[in-house]
Amino acid sequence: MKQAVRKNFEEKVSYIAKSVPNMVVTDWGSFLSVDCSLPSDTFNVIVVRYLSTTHQLLNEGVGYFTSKGFPVAIWYWEDDIDKFGIDALISHGLVHSETHISMYADLADSSNFEVVSPEGLLIKYAENASEI
Repeated sequence: MKQAVRKNFEEKVSYIAKSVPNMVVTDWGSFLSVDCSLPSDTFNVIVVRYLSTTHQLLNEGVGYFTSKGFPVAIWYWEDDIDKFGIDALISHGLVHSETHISMYADLADSSNFEVVSPEGLLIKYAENASEI
Protein backbone atom coordinates (compact mmCIF):
# COMPACT_ATOMS: atom_id res chain seq x y z
CA MET A 1 0.00 0.00 0.00
CA LYS A 2 2.90 2.39 0.73
CA GLN A 3 4.04 2.12 -2.88
CA ALA A 4 0.53 2.96 -4.13
CA VAL A 5 0.47 6.11 -1.96
CA ARG A 6 3.89 7.14 -3.26
CA LYS A 7 2.93 6.47 -6.88
CA ASN A 8 -0.25 8.50 -6.40
CA PHE A 9 1.81 11.43 -5.13
CA GLU A 10 4.15 11.22 -8.13
CA GLU A 11 1.16 11.32 -10.47
CA LYS A 12 -0.34 14.27 -8.62
CA VAL A 13 2.79 16.46 -8.72
CA SER A 14 3.63 15.66 -12.34
CA TYR A 15 0.20 15.53 -14.02
CA ILE A 16 -0.02 19.15 -15.20
CA ALA A 17 3.72 19.49 -15.81
CA LYS A 18 3.58 16.61 -18.31
CA SER A 19 1.22 18.57 -20.54
CA VAL A 20 2.59 22.13 -20.30
CA PRO A 21 5.40 22.88 -22.80
CA ASN A 22 7.77 24.84 -20.49
CA MET A 23 7.47 22.40 -17.59
CA VAL A 24 9.82 19.43 -17.30
CA VAL A 25 9.33 16.06 -15.59
CA THR A 26 12.47 13.94 -15.30
CA ASP A 27 12.56 10.38 -13.99
CA TRP A 28 16.02 9.76 -12.49
CA GLY A 29 15.19 6.29 -11.21
CA SER A 30 15.77 6.95 -7.52
CA PHE A 31 13.77 10.18 -7.69
CA LEU A 32 11.34 12.13 -9.87
CA SER A 33 11.99 15.81 -10.59
CA VAL A 34 9.26 18.27 -11.59
CA ASP A 35 10.32 21.72 -12.83
CA CYS A 36 7.39 24.09 -13.33
CA SER A 37 9.70 26.82 -14.74
CA LEU A 38 8.60 29.23 -12.01
CA PRO A 39 10.32 30.14 -8.72
CA SER A 40 7.87 28.15 -6.59
CA ASP A 41 8.61 25.31 -4.19
CA THR A 42 4.95 24.38 -4.42
CA PHE A 43 5.37 23.24 -8.01
CA ASN A 44 9.13 22.58 -8.23
CA VAL A 45 9.24 19.21 -6.57
CA ILE A 46 11.62 16.31 -6.14
CA VAL A 47 9.90 13.09 -5.09
CA VAL A 48 12.46 10.71 -3.60
CA ARG A 49 11.83 7.01 -4.18
CA TYR A 50 14.79 5.83 -2.12
CA LEU A 51 17.77 7.56 -0.55
CA SER A 52 20.34 4.79 -0.65
CA THR A 53 22.68 7.19 -2.43
CA THR A 54 22.33 10.94 -2.32
CA HIS A 55 25.07 11.95 -4.79
CA GLN A 56 22.79 12.00 -7.86
CA LEU A 57 19.93 13.56 -5.90
CA LEU A 58 22.13 16.42 -4.69
CA ASN A 59 23.91 16.99 -8.02
CA GLU A 60 21.20 16.36 -10.61
CA GLY A 61 18.13 17.17 -8.54
CA VAL A 62 18.91 19.84 -5.98
CA GLY A 63 21.82 21.23 -8.01
CA TYR A 64 19.58 21.72 -11.05
CA PHE A 65 17.17 23.96 -9.13
CA THR A 66 19.99 25.73 -7.26
CA SER A 67 21.71 26.62 -10.56
CA LYS A 68 18.43 28.19 -11.76
CA GLY A 69 18.03 30.07 -8.48
CA PHE A 70 14.69 28.32 -7.88
CA PRO A 71 13.40 26.87 -4.61
CA VAL A 72 12.42 23.22 -4.56
CA ALA A 73 10.46 20.97 -2.23
CA ILE A 74 11.95 17.54 -1.61
CA TRP A 75 9.41 14.91 -0.64
CA TYR A 76 10.70 11.73 0.95
CA TRP A 77 9.42 9.03 3.26
CA GLU A 78 10.97 8.26 6.62
CA ASP A 79 12.00 4.65 6.30
CA ASP A 80 14.78 3.10 8.34
CA ILE A 81 16.64 2.31 5.12
CA ASP A 82 16.62 6.01 4.16
CA LYS A 83 17.94 7.36 7.49
CA PHE A 84 21.49 7.80 6.17
CA GLY A 85 20.24 9.66 3.10
CA ILE A 86 18.08 12.04 5.12
CA ASP A 87 21.07 12.89 7.32
CA ALA A 88 23.16 13.52 4.18
CA LEU A 89 20.55 15.93 2.82
CA ILE A 90 20.51 17.89 6.06
CA SER A 91 24.33 17.93 6.28
CA HIS A 92 24.37 19.33 2.72
CA GLY A 93 22.64 22.43 4.04
CA LEU A 94 19.04 21.63 3.19
CA VAL A 95 16.54 22.71 5.81
CA HIS A 96 13.69 20.52 7.02
CA SER A 97 10.75 22.91 7.15
CA GLU A 98 7.56 20.84 7.00
CA THR A 99 6.32 17.36 7.72
CA HIS A 100 3.24 15.91 6.09
CA ILE A 101 1.67 12.56 6.86
CA SER A 102 -0.28 10.52 4.36
CA MET A 103 -2.98 8.09 5.32
CA TYR A 104 -4.71 5.33 3.48
CA ALA A 105 -7.58 2.95 4.08
CA ASP A 106 -8.62 -0.30 2.43
CA LEU A 107 -12.08 0.64 1.21
CA ALA A 108 -12.78 -2.93 0.08
CA ASP A 109 -13.64 -3.72 3.69
CA SER A 110 -15.79 -0.73 4.64
CA SER A 111 -17.71 -2.73 7.24
CA ASN A 112 -15.04 -1.87 9.82
CA PHE A 113 -15.54 1.89 9.63
CA GLU A 114 -17.25 3.51 12.57
CA VAL A 115 -18.29 7.05 11.79
CA VAL A 116 -18.53 9.34 14.78
CA SER A 117 -20.18 12.69 14.08
CA PRO A 118 -20.10 15.71 16.35
CA GLU A 119 -23.29 16.26 18.35
CA GLY A 120 -25.78 18.36 16.42
CA LEU A 121 -24.23 17.70 13.00
CA LEU A 122 -26.91 17.28 10.35
CA ILE A 123 -26.02 16.11 6.85
CA LYS A 124 -28.61 16.80 4.18
CA TYR A 125 -28.72 16.64 0.41
CA ALA A 126 -28.78 20.05 -1.24
CA GLU A 127 -30.72 20.15 -4.49
CA ASN A 128 -30.17 23.82 -5.30
CA ALA A 129 -27.98 26.75 -4.29
CA SER A 130 -30.48 28.18 -1.82
CA GLU A 131 -30.41 24.95 0.23
CA ILE A 132 -26.66 25.27 0.69
